[in-house]
Amino acid sequence: MTMSLTVYLGHQEGVDMTVLTGILKYFQDYQKEKDYDSNRNLTRIKIYVTNKVKLILTGFCPNNRSNERGKLNSNCPAIDFNGLSNKQRTKLNIKFSKGVIVFTENGIMDSGTIYTESFATKLQRYLYKINLCDIGSCDDLIRWFVKYNINSFTIGGSRKSFSENIVSLAEKFIIRFIPKLHNSLKCNHEFIKLKPISTFYVLGPPGSFSHELAQEICETLNIDLETIKFQSNYTKILESSYNLGNTECVLVPIKHDNEFLYDYPHSFVQLKFTITKQTNYYLLSNSNKRDITHIHSHLAGLKDCDEWIKKNYPNVSRERNDSTSNAARIVSKSPGLASISSKLCIDLYNLNCIEEIDESHITKYLFLSNVIFDYNDKIFYLFNRPEKIT
Repeated sequence: MTMSLTVYLGHQEGVDMTVLTGILKYFQDYQKEKDYDSNRNLTRIKIYVTNKVKLILTGFCPNNRSNERGKLNSNCPAIDFNGLSNKQRTKLNIKFSKGVIVFTENGIMDSGTIYTESFATKLQRYLYKINLCDIGSCDDLIRWFVKYNINSFTIGGSRKSFSENIVSLAEKFIIRFIPKLHNSLKCNHEFIKLKPISTFYVLGPPGSFSHELAQEICETLNIDLETIKFQSNYTKILESSYNLGNTECVLVPIKHDNEFLYDYPHSFVQLKFTITKQTNYYLLSNSNKRDITHIHSHLAGLKDCDEWIKKNYPNVSRERNDSTSNAARIVSKSPGLASISSKLCIDLYNLNCIEEIDESHITKYLFLSNVIFDYNDKIFYLFNRPEKIT
């Protein structure tokens, strides 16, 4: 069994870059699985594989991949957004981490480090503070990793401009700590385990566009498809979002084109991000195109495809259903009917695809989870899609 440990770094000059440099130096002789690059040829993630341990280096960096010393090296594992402020960068690194390690110099911290500690406490992340002037044997920190099952963490510490000594102190600590952590993980590689999802709540019934996206999420994040549980209406799906258990997640559609379906649920969860997905409609039926007399769909589907229906089926009757998937189920039982539904409904209800509807519409979903995933998978899921983290 290979376990994953992900390190999120903010890439500021000082503790962040000292820790990164120390980790890279230690692991340089180990097998590097891969670097992941964006289309600008900038490394975003580095992955090293050692005996039973996969180390993933990444993190949200300052705007334009720059810090106090200037531009980051193109090979530096960092993710940047245009216009991302330092506070937003810090928030993202903490949100994606299960634990937060804060370095101090005799308890003295700069304003950024104070903010890191405050936001980590607000999100109820596991927090460990280290006085670099009195680091001891590092055993207590190793025990912290074991006790709280820390499989991802970020670092907080002063910038070099605030403390001239912080770099040398952090460097001495990293030289001692990284080999000790690595050896401990190799010997006890099973102590950090990813909790499996027990329930994935999705707005149903089967065949809905939420279901279609949920299947994609399951395949990407290695969630068992059997965990999907359908909620019949918005009230129930929102109730699920407010009361997520420790091994549960939920997918909530919140906006279609420019129309808000519902406000963001305000609940504490380990992980929250939005997914923007194009809605692809299909005309499904068991009848020939010329024999279709009624088209069924949800109100949104009928509205989105209004012009297309007028152009291609001007004489058919339109029937409104409570969901696009229920429309497909009804159509599957009677001749002369067609539905505007998801592609998923073709196999679910044994229907034929008459044609793909040439309409482009966007739905925004909110994914909430109390489970910390294998973060290299999650990162790529996020950044290979047109999405925005919230």
